[in-house]
Amino acid sequence: MISASVGALQGAVPLFLLLAVLLAAPAVVIARARQAAVLPGVAAAVFFAGAFAVTLTPGGAGGAATNMACVTGTSPGEALRTTPGVLNALLFAPACFFLVRATRRPLTSLAVICLAVPGVEWAQAAFPLGRTCTYSDLTLNCAGATLGWAAGLLTAGLARKNSPLTRRDLIRGGGPAAAGALVMLALFSALTPIEGPSEGLGVSAAQDRWAREAAAGVYGDDARVVQVQLRPALPHEPVRIDVTTDLGSLTLSWPDRKILTPRADDRRDDGGDQARTPSATPATVRPAQP
Repeated sequence: MISASVGALQGAVPLFLLLAVLLAAPAVVIARARQAAVLPGVAAAVFFAGAFAVTLTPGGAGGAATNMACVTGTSPGEALRTTPGVLNALLFAPACFFLVRATRRPLTSLAVICLAVPGVEWAQAAFPLGRTCTYSDLTLNCAGATLGWAAGLLTAGLARKNSPLTRRDLIRGGGPAAAGALVMLALFSALTPIEGPSEGLGVSAAQDRWAREAAAGVYGDDARVVQVQLRPALPHEPVRIDVTTDLGSLTLSWPDRKILTPRADDRRDDGGDQARTPSATPATVRPAQP
C-alpha cells in the first residue's frame, strides 16, 4: 500500500488538504464546546487525513481492482523486514493515539478505530480507490492502530492518575466498538481471498498496460486483474512481472514480453460444467507493443 502510494503523492496532497479541513474543523468545534485542548483533536484529524489520502489515492500504474477480492499478501513478519511494511504498521498509530487523547474516551475512540482502519482496506476492494486490498496490510494497519490506541490509553491514565476506562465510556463506547468489529468482520467475509504477494515494486504504465493485455489474452476479457507486481531483476535474467486475476495467475517476462507460467484457477460457479481453461497458451499470446 505505502510503496504504491509514494508514486501517487502528488495526487494525494489535494485530497489530504481537503480531508484535513473537513476533519479538523469539527474537531476544533467539539473541543471548544467541551472546553478541552484543541491540539490533540486537530492532530488526530490531520494524521487520519494523511493516512486516508495516501491509501485512497490511486497510483500511477493502473486503477485499483473493484472486484470484491483481497490478496493474502506476505506474512506480517516478513513484511516488517521491509520499509513499506514498517510504514504500514505505523500508518494509523499517531492518529489513534491522538484520538484517545482528544476524546478522553478510549472505548468510544476504539469504536471509531474499528470502523476506520479496516474500512480503508475494505474500500480498496469495493471501490476504485487506492491500490489493491491485501490482508497483510490490514494486519499491519490494525496492529499499529492498536499500539497507538494503547499508548493513548496509557498516557491518558498517567495524566489522570486513575483509570481512563469509566463506566460511562464503557456504556457508550463498548457496544459500538463491538458492533464496529462485527460489521467489519461481516464485510471482509464477503470478499474473495486470493493467494498472492503484497504489492511490492511498482510497475511502469507500459508494463501495467501490457500485463493486463496479456491476462485478457490468456483468460479472456472477463478476467478481472487483482494485482500486477514487479519482481526485482536478477543478474543476467529479465524482469519478472506477476499478474493475479480472479481466474488464475501469470508470470511474465520483461522487456522481451513473454508469458512464462499461466495457472488456471477458476473461482466462479460453472453450474457443474468443466472448469474453464485459459483461452490461449503462453506461446500464442503476444499482445501488440505500444
